[in-house]
Amino acid sequence: MGTKPNLRAIVAEAKRKGYYDPQDFSRVRFDQQEVLELMKLLERKGVPYGRPEIEVKPLAELTVKSARRIINALRKGVPAPEGTAYYSVGRDGLLEGVDGDLTAVGSGKSLVRFLNADIGQGKTHVLYLLREFAFANDFAVSVVTLAQNSCPLYDFMMVYNQVMWGLRTNDQRHKPALSNIIDRWVEDIRVLDSTRIRQIVERELPQDLRGIMAAYVDATNLFRPNETKRQLILKYLGGEKTTLSEIRRLGLSFRLNSDNALQILSEMATAIRYIGFKGVCILFDEAEAIHSFARSSQKDQAYANLQQIIQQSQQFPHCYFLYATTPSFFDSYGSGWFARQLGLDTMLELEPLSVEERQEIGTKVAKVYSRATGWEPSANVLKGIHKAADPTAAERVGDYVRKTVAILDEVKVMA
Repeated sequence: MGTKPNLRAIVAEAKRKGYYDPQDFSRVRFDQQEVLELMKLLERKGVPYGRPEIEVKPLAELTVKSARRIINALRKGVPAPEGTAYYSVGRDGLLEGVDGDLTAVGSGKSLVRFLNADIGQGKTHVLYLLREFAFANDFAVSVVTLAQNSCPLYDFMMVYNQVMWGLRTNDQRHKPALSNIIDRWVEDIRVLDSTRIRQIVERELPQDLRGIMAAYVDATNLFRPNETKRQLILKYLGGEKTTLSEIRRLGLSFRLNSDNALQILSEMATAIRYIGFKGVCILFDEAEAIHSFARSSQKDQAYANLQQIIQQSQQFPHCYFLYATTPSFFDSYGSGWFARQLGLDTMLELEPLSVEERQEIGTKVAKVYSRATGWEPSANVLKGIHKAADPTAAERVGDYVRKTVAILDEVKVMA
């Protein structure tokens, strides 16, 4: 930014993120007058000062449309992919641990964590909660559901494909972020001076990714754009099958496969730091246990792929992997296998919720319901919802939430 800070550019970047964090501009030096001007610009643009906290935003900021989407999902017994913090309870300790992890990953580490949770304890809900948290901490996030019929862990390249095309950013939550990230990278790099561009491309950009980015820059040339070539690069980078002739047409020298896919993912994580992100957060949701696979060869390959992720990820910076599974995963191969791979201290436990915490969830769901419908449940209705949280029923949290919505629906119709 030169000797004098470009205050308008700083405010524009802060507005894109949704807040101004001094740590994002730690290399910029301000004098007293510049600080005062910066504060005035931030206030004028409505940009809050400081990194967002773990706490959820006030319910009044939840739109009616978003509240309806949440209730419609909970009515079906599935977690809402967005707005999970509005009805989440008892997970502050987990978020604090992940907060420390993301700080370390943003500083250059790569971490793998396992989330251990019994069936019905809210595993998928917590993953969506962590997704929101990672967004707030400037990470590109991908949530991948591992299932034998759609994305089996034993097919490494299919998993990689789902990771890459599942990437989302906070400002583009409903669109694949792969092309958006690269486009923003190219745009931001192009405005730099030629010396800095040469330094990034030739010295700082990882070698394998260098050729891919160069091909993309050429395909998006303002004078000779080539959309076919651009789409081919995205197909290649996303791990889809690409012929040797297509690879040569792009000017690349290697085929992307299970041996180098994680390295490319890590190089992408390094590259996107130039456009304001801290890294990549990958959340795996195990829809069915590995040991339930029909063929033992598939099970063995699934474990081998998981070991590959664990071992290779330790070499690559700015990547955070979290694998959500159940106790049966550890029972299948024994805790010794896990301890040898990572150590038992890398396992995050999802503790069962108490009856009081379930009742608090019921209260929060009722508030979201009220926001969605404009109807306010009475104290007696809330009492009935709290009574339904009786832990002696050994009911899944998701079933209790669905029952809460059903009670609200029934009483509202009769009101």
